[in-house]
Amino acid sequence: MNPVNAPTFEGLASTLIAATPTSEANFFGFYDICPFSPSNEELVLLSCPGDFLKMPAGEVATVRVWNPENDTFDTVGETRGWNWQHGARQQWLSDGTILFNDLENGRQVARHVGRDGRMIRTIPMAVGALNAAETIAVSGNYERLAKYYDTYGYHAARNDHIDQSPQTDGLWAVDIATGNVRLLLSYSRIAEEIGVEYKPSTFVSHPDFAPGGDIVSFFHIDAGARDTSFMRLLAYRFSTDELTLIGEEKVSHPAWIDDNRLWTWVRQSSALKFVSRGGLLALPGVRPLARLARRLMGSSANALLDEGFFVVQLDGTNSRRRVAADSITEDGHFSKHPEFELMLGDTYPDEVDNRLTLLLYSLAHDRRVPIARILHDVRTNDSRLRCDLHPRWDRTGARACFDFMHEGVRRVGIVDARQGMAAAGFVPMPA
Repeated sequence: MNPVNAPTFEGLASTLIAATPTSEANFFGFYDICPFSPSNEELVLLSCPGDFLKMPAGEVATVRVWNPENDTFDTVGETRGWNWQHGARQQWLSDGTILFNDLENGRQVARHVGRDGRMIRTIPMAVGALNAAETIAVSGNYERLAKYYDTYGYHAARNDHIDQSPQTDGLWAVDIATGNVRLLLSYSRIAEEIGVEYKPSTFVSHPDFAPGGDIVSFFHIDAGARDTSFMRLLAYRFSTDELTLIGEEKVSHPAWIDDNRLWTWVRQSSALKFVSRGGLLALPGVRPLARLARRLMGSSANALLDEGFFVVQLDGTNSRRRVAADSITEDGHFSKHPEFELMLGDTYPDEVDNRLTLLLYSLAHDRRVPIARILHDVRTNDSRLRCDLHPRWDRTGARACFDFMHEGVRRVGIVDARQGMAAAGFVPMPA
């Protein structure tokens, strides 16, 4: 195991059992894909020079498989289609092969390679999310993201649809077996069905399939001035061709609990919805005042704005149940345990000591258990290069891995989470 200085990692109800070296940057990306191999022994990561501290614009990242037990790496590919927050959406398929996004002459594609790096085929569309059956993938337009939401785009990508009509771009789908690509939901259809006016700066992002694969959630966002946006979380059901609006204005970080329940952060204030929709947050001085008020009020602001984590029931009623109202008072990245009603999540850096908290929350017992505190050791002021923990369960739910910065270098750590699971009220899974 590569060492992590004690000031960087503080175990509360977990033990750090492995971490990637500091000789280069290693990271996974988001929290909605499992990095662990089907055997649960290896992780697929991206690597680049440790001193590379800028938004990628076509620079190569290496796709590598890390064996934490032996602390060895095997290179399986290279990609120019990646960013710091989402990586290249690299992921294992059930047969032990690997899928990751790339650019081919600027075109957005996905590479399918063997564990040994052998090229199997190129899929003619980048993959944003893949259903569990591995038959359908969906994605937005990564050039459009680079233009309007650059943290999540591919800056060397090109796509002929970006400046065309709303009938020719939107959420795309690809049949994995045949490679046939189709426009699943156009921007014009989305706007019509949810009753809004299409704006040229609209984009979709962050698709995520429900476990059964019939529903995919995604964000529909109108980019605003001065770092303001109006967000909507939508769900599309393949079997009925139905589109559902789950939440809007401030809605973020969804996680599927099962095929009928979705965990997500929502702000339900109609007053702030009016302010945001009208673009008032873009006025000089308004946004800083809003942020200051939130810091001063904390959980009181959550109550006032009716803001927090909710479990949304996708059964036609779209009913919501507030969860963790007193124990989780800020947004974060959560995902459900493979078996239990137990969420793994994180916080943003604390303003006092600049540490992020890795935590568990039991839906069954309404119990929060902090399991680690990690220093946010980022050596740049560019917020697009932040390093959220984005924690992810392993295949059994005994361990969790997370991204972090140590002396300015991105690393991946693995913790044994069983002590925290016991504290949260669950019988831990075997290692």
